[in-house]
Amino acid sequence: EGEWMYPRTVIMKFPSIAAAENWYNDPEYQALATYRHRAAMTNLIMVEGIP
Repeated sequence: EGEWMYPRTVIMKFPSIAAAENWYNDPEYQALATYRHRAAMTNLIMVEGIP
């Protein structure tokens, strides 16, 4: 309910929260993330328990 003020939403599914955290903390991803951080304002939300 309510309004979502973001024009884009990306949903990624991982087998576990640990796998998602490993992906996020991976040095290869972090090297690429610097480009994303410079190019866009983003939010990351991790939710556990969605089927």
